[in-house]
Amino acid sequence: MSRALAIIRYLSLKALASSILQAFGVLWLVVEISSFFSPQFSTAVKSFWWLFVAIGIAAGFYRAWPRLSVSARVQGTDCTITIQVRDMFSLKNVAFVIGSNTTFDTALDDGTIAETSVQGQAAKRFYGGAVNRLDEDIVRSLASIPSQAITKPYGKQVAYPIGTVACVSAAQARLYLVAIAALNEHRVAQSSRKNVTDALPLLWESIRTRGGLDSLAVPVLGSGLSRIDATREEIIREIIRSFIPAIRAGNFCRSMAVVVSPADFTAGHVNLQELGAFMHHECMYGSSASAGALVAPVGTPQR
Repeated sequence: MSRALAIIRYLSLKALASSILQAFGVLWLVVEISSFFSPQFSTAVKSFWWLFVAIGIAAGFYRAWPRLSVSARVQGTDCTITIQVRDMFSLKNVAFVIGSNTTFDTALDDGTIAETSVQGQAAKRFYGGAVNRLDEDIVRSLASIPSQAITKPYGKQVAYPIGTVACVSAAQARLYLVAIAALNEHRVAQSSRKNVTDALPLLWESIRTRGGLDSLAVPVLGSGLSRIDATREEIIREIIRSFIPAIRAGNFCRSMAVVVSPADFTAGHVNLQELGAFMHHECMYGSSASAGALVAPVGTPQR
């Protein structure tokens, strides 16, 4: 029911009506021309008016049906950005960006990390829920990153700056865990729009210096349990705005997909048509003048 409502919400009535009117226009043109040369043929054509209407309606629904994916190539690069609705982990041959916390806590059994969260799903899918192996990979990745000792009643007692990235290679995929939230004493993640905008340029630079030239899959960071003070569409715009000058400053991936969960789409949180128009404009006209200012050393918060 929710999916049907979402489709109705995003159905383009303008495109539907336009296609039906175009079908009638074609019918009128054929009838007018045929009546000049052969009144009998014109009469025969008129008897099939329903076929023209059916074709117009079918074409109209095809044009008006909401798309689940929009893409654009970043001007001046070979990189394509896509916004698509699907289960992110159904993508193949990509590296996954995972929103994490400043202590890189991973425990699933005590509820520190929800199993339904993106990080929880990644831990189960790529590590079989064995977070001790994930922890070992994280420790190795962060060995040279400055940290700060903290005290909290559970989990890890070392925190890293917002934007720190742990690059781990699981059996099936490369994961980039980026710190965008802090966990409080009740295991509740708390983030903000500023945390995300500060973390994004550090994420791209970390991938540039430590990753491979993978295609990237990026969720709508902070839109789940991090309680971020921004809408999903605003977060997607921030991801695209930061990515374009970063990829123009130097190639670090083949393509980047911002992945919207089907639940968010059917709930009406995201309008792909509007976001697609924004993305095409940014890819074509977005300035690269500030690209250098967006790049900062890994683990160094933006000021």
